[in-house]
This record gives sequence, C-alpha cells and structure tokens, in this order.
Amino acid sequence: MEDSQSASTNLSSKRHSRNASYNRTASSTSEASNIPLPSTPFSPPKPQSRTPEPPLLPPSPPPKDFSYLQRPGIFHPLSNLVLNPFPASSPNANCSLKPGHPPPFRTPAHTPPLTPSTPLPTLLAAHAYRLAAISSATTLSTTPSGSLPPSQIFSLFYTRLASLVLLNLTPLAAQESKVLEDIHSPFYREPSTATGHNILPWELRVLVVRLQGVAGGDLKRSIVGYYELARDARREVVEAENAEEKQLWKDRLRECGIAVGNCLVEMGDLGGARRHFEGLRGRGEGRGNEDEVLDARLALISLKLGDVDAARRYLEATEGEDGKEIIRPLISMADGRYEDAVEEWRALRGGPHDTVAAQNLAVCLLYAGKLDETSSLLTALVDAGHSFHALTFNLATVYELSSERSRAKKMELAEKVAGSMIVDGKSEEGGGSVWAERGDADFKL
Repeated sequence: MEDSQSASTNLSSKRHSRNASYNRTASSTSEASNIPLPSTPFSPPKPQSRTPEPPLLPPSPPPKDFSYLQRPGIFHPLSNLVLNPFPASSPNANCSLKPGHPPPFRTPAHTPPLTPSTPLPTLLAAHAYRLAAISSATTLSTTPSGSLPPSQIFSLFYTRLASLVLLNLTPLAAQESKVLEDIHSPFYREPSTATGHNILPWELRVLVVRLQGVAGGDLKRSIVGYYELARDARREVVEAENAEEKQLWKDRLRECGIAVGNCLVEMGDLGGARRHFEGLRGRGEGRGNEDEVLDARLALISLKLGDVDAARRYLEATEGEDGKEIIRPLISMADGRYEDAVEEWRALRGGPHDTVAAQNLAVCLLYAGKLDETSSLLTALVDAGHSFHALTFNLATVYELSSERSRAKKMELAEKVAGSMIVDGKSEEGGGSVWAERGDADFKL
C-alpha cells in the first residue's frame, strides 16, 4: 500500500510541476499582449540616395623607355681620315670603306665653317653628312635619359642612319640599326591595343627595314619587312579620316611595292622584279603618272635581261615623251647600234635632260671606241661644276684606261671638284655645286 501511495504522490507532483510551467508561459504571453503599441505604425528607414561609383579603369601603362637608343656604345666613331671603324674581327672588316675622304676633302680649299656643334638643319642643308651624323649621335648620347621626347629621339636616330647611308657607309648604318630589333613588335605599337598604330616615324621604318636586311646579309628579310609595312599602310588607308590622309597612305603603300621590286633587282632576281612591277601597273583608264615611271623601270629591267623586244613594248606603252627620250637611245645601245645611239643622245643635248644626255653620250662614245671624245666630254661636265658620283667614277675609269698616271689624275680630279664647290653660296670661280663630302669611291681611289 505504501508503495502504491508513494507512486501516486510522485505522479501527482510531476503533473503539478508541468502545469506550473505551462501556467508561467501562458502568464508571460498574456502580459506581453497587454503592452501598449506605439501611436504611429512602424515603417522601415528610407534608403539614402547614393551616387553610383564610376567603373574602375585599368591603370595606364607606364611610358615606354627609349633610352637604349641613347647608349654611346651603339654609335661608331667617325673621323676625317678613316671612315671604316670595324675591328679586324668584325665580319665587315674587309668591306671597301677604309679610306673615307680623299685628301682634298680632308682639307678643302674652301673649308666650310661648320662643326658638329652647328645646328643640325644647317649641317643637312650644307650636305655636311659626316658632321650631321656626329652631331645627331652626340646629342643622343650626351643628353640625360628622359630629357628627350620619343619623337626627337626617333628623328635624331633617323638622321644618324640616313647620313651614314649618304656617306656610302651603309654597312655601318646597318650595324647601328640592329639596336631597334623588331620594329613590327607590339613594343612599338600604341599601348591601347597590341595591333595599334606604330609609333615609329614612317621614314625611319622604311630605312630600318632595308638596313636590317643588309646587316643580316639577306635582303629577303627586307622584302618581308616591306610587306609588314604594306599591311600597316592598308590598315591606315581604311581608318583614314579624310581624303588627304587616305591618299598619303596609298602613296606609302605604293612606295612599299616599289621598294620590294628594288630589293629583287638588288638580289639579282630580275625576272621576279619584272613580274612584281607588272603587278603594280595600272590598266586602261586607271593609269597615271606613276605607271609611266613603272613602264620606264620595266624597260630598263628588260634591257638588263637582254629582252630588247620587251623593252620596246614597254616603251610603246609609255604615253609621255619624257621617258621615251631616255629609253630609246638605251635600246639602240643594247642592240649594238652605237652610232645611232650617239645621234640620239646628241639630239637630247640642250634640253631638260642635258646633263644625263651628256653623261650617257660619253659612255656611248667609249663603247664606240672614241676614248678621247669621252674624256673631253666628261671633263667639260666637271669644269661646268657637275660632280655627281657617276660622272667622277666614269672619268676616273677613263683615266685608268688611257694613262699610266691614273692615280695622279684622279687626285687632280678630286682637287678640282673640291675647289669648285660652293661654300655658303659663294665660290671663287663664280659657279660650282653645293659643298658635299665625297668619299674615295667617288674617284676610285
């Protein structure tokens, strides 16, 4: 019985405990329901208006550093006496550049008042290319890095290379051009896109393409480079904003085509050059003055190939008489009709091509066996103040063929040319050509 009562008591106690807990919960809920509500209904806070932030732009690339074009080590020293600075171990050590200026041009009778510190435009206007090459290299190598804008660096570097080429130092210019490496790489493109506009001046790019082919001993590389330039020119034609700019790039595109043909001629691939120039010719109403020049080029190439009939066809296709007048006597010479060619050259004397006609007439007389007349005619041209390379070279050749004192005569010729040149617009003889530095190759010394 006690166990039964005890169990009953415990069960009653547990039930009471659960009821007490329930009652407390119910009492709390009842109290919470009696809390007075605020007089205004609850509303969420209004969102604050915020100005949208601009999208984050990628950081602008740092400016490109072209100070490597200012390193003194890339420029070879030039001097009055020796213009071949290649060391004996250089692959160009045996090139025919060793003596640079003949003695009369080292100490000319009319010393030009020019130095490397003379303003560069003055040096170029005076044809003082050696001093211009020294001046441009000095400015580049002595100016602190970062002081020259890229445009001025490129201009000075172009002047340096072009001056060396005009001094018949093309191998040396080719070596110095190698510092630019691949001028078609993205490094020389505008930073916006990898295929943007090339930042190098067009003239520098055209020159470097040729020089790097010479430096590598493979002009095929130059041809590939010209095609790269042509691709850039085509894109510029499409993107041109006005007719003038479009025509500029069309002319440059044609310039690339002419340069490719010239490379093929220089490589000795005359057949390939003729086919290439054929592809550049206009047809029918699309023909222009440039096509007349191409016809003359094709006629000359055909003569070099020995295809006189083809040269005649190109001559007939030329509408202007200006080109025909020069090509016609050359065809007669190619046929071996020197007497006819002599008369044709004589007919051109006194006209707009007088100097060229006299020079070619002298060569024609040489082939006809009239050496004395050749010498007299070439000497008269020098006395008249002419001194272009072909003239002095041919007269030096005549001296070699006609005299045992050829070297002494060639030195006298160099002195005569140096003395007849105009310095500062004046010469003692009252005439002559503008001062220009001459190399030994001009006189076969």
